[in-house]
Amino acid sequence: MGVDYKRDVPLLAFNFASAILIISVNKIVFNSGFNFPILLTVIQYLITWTMLEVLAIGGFFKRLNIPADKHLWVLAFAIGTATAISNLSLKYNSVGVYTISKLLLTPAAVCGEYILRGKVCSKTRMALLAFLCLCVLFSSKTDLDINIKGSICVISWLPVAVIYKVGWASAVKDRGFDTLALMHYIMPYASIFCSTMSFFLEDTDAVVNGDWATYYTFLLLIISGLSAFLINLSGFLVMGLLSPLTHIVLGQAKSAVMMLIGILCFGYNPQAKSVLGAVLAMASITCYTYVNIKEQQNSNQKTNDSREKGSKDIEMVQQRVESQKEN
Repeated sequence: MGVDYKRDVPLLAFNFASAILIISVNKIVFNSGFNFPILLTVIQYLITWTMLEVLAIGGFFKRLNIPADKHLWVLAFAIGTATAISNLSLKYNSVGVYTISKLLLTPAAVCGEYILRGKVCSKTRMALLAFLCLCVLFSSKTDLDINIKGSICVISWLPVAVIYKVGWASAVKDRGFDTLALMHYIMPYASIFCSTMSFFLEDTDAVVNGDWATYYTFLLLIISGLSAFLINLSGFLVMGLLSPLTHIVLGQAKSAVMMLIGILCFGYNPQAKSVLGAVLAMASITCYTYVNIKEQQNSNQKTNDSREKGSKDIEMVQQRVESQKEN
């Protein structure tokens, strides 16, 4: 698939803005007394599915009427559990360990794309990705407080997150599913898996007790769900139309830009190494994007050249056949 600036740039900007929105809204939700992050994910998935149902009724896409095969079940499980396990990882791990686990997703995704889709990342892009990870690590906290529960979360989250991202790209690009239709199909199953985790891992008595239940909190939950619809839609489009690695790199860009915005707009006073790391991270992201675009353009050119050569070969064969008939 070629580079489409009119589509890709607005899509990446939309995902970036949606991420900032949902981070801000979720912070307000938790400050309101609703301290159930996995249940919040369930609510967000259900509201996302409801919005997709509205779009389906409006004729924006056709519903998938197919039985769920093992690949779709695995994808639904990954989507339903990845966010929940990530939240648990943040709960049980220090910020430093959590940051490193997020960085490990980059090489894990490279391996996942090779194993699941046969895609190879060039040495130049791998070097830039490695440099990006080092920059983010350099700019973050390094309190490496390792414990058993946190380690289990990291070990469990990495393969699930890779299947989530690479599996989605495979379903859209390799199997030809429409992004909206696949989201609509997967979300109910993902919600079931996520609800199961919430039931076993969160305080159900506190949920039922309802001390958090106010009109203000319900309004915030609806806003959070609508924000999740935007981030889910744009995120799945990025993974399907572009690549899982692009989505991961965009996530690193969000972290760096959020730090720079805090410095410029809100008077945040970080260490010098954090600022330097964020600036270098943005520079490496810019270089990665440039190299990625060039590689796609070269790949498309080779494909077009091969097609032209194939067409010429066919024409030559046809001419020979016609000349033999005349003789």
